[in-house]
Amino acid sequence: MPYDINGIRESLHAIISGMIVARTGPAPTIADDTPLLSSGLGLDSIAVLQLMVKIEDRFGISFDVDELSVDLFDTLGSLVSAVERKVATGQLAETGDLPS
Repeated sequence: MPYDINGIRESLHAIISGMIVARTGPAPTIADDTPLLSSGLGLDSIAVLQLMVKIEDRFGISFDVDELSVDLFDTLGSLVSAVERKVATGQLAETGDLPS
């Protein structure tokens, strides 16, 4: 079953909030324009790698190394857009189907 943008946003919000809660306690409010890296939620390089693995597993997608940039992780909105593009265009991992 395909995801809609709200489903992707909610899933990513839950993943990121869960990571923050596990690391620092209660998660702050996360909006589409909330910075994810040092100036915002403070995700470091290890957290970004963990986030990528969770996203790839959750949505059955794969990002190439050349697609990974600071811009991708700029905000929740930029990450939602990238995941939505991957899912919408069927750019799934080689063994992945859309998870139900």
